[in-house]
Amino acid sequence: MSDERKTALWPWIAALLVGLPVLYVASFGPVCWAFSAQLVSYDAITCIYRPLVQLAVRGPEGVQKPIRSYLRFWNGEEAIVFAYILEALTIEDEAKVSLLTERIFPGGGAHR
Repeated sequence: MSDERKTALWPWIAALLVGLPVLYVASFGPVCWAFSAQLVSYDAITCIYRPLVQLAVRGPEGVQKPIRSYLRFWNGEEAIVFAYILEALTIEDEAKVSLLTERIFPGGGAHR
């Protein structure tokens, strides 16, 4: 009986090891959409999605293009400028963040 339990556990472990990173990347688009709808804060995105933001802005072109296309699917054309805002937040350049935020969300700043 213990042999059956050991073999039944490995498929679940493998599914988690593959599934969790896929879900992490797949959730980036919907979370960015939620941010643009003012449902998610800057802090949540920059804390959780910092690696993806940096890849979308500074990564190799072969990595940037798919991430940016995925963001465009969820957020339209403003997604690329949005990625730069998030990237600015990761370097904590408040002046750059304010300028870019004003360009995308005129009269706003409600996202902070």
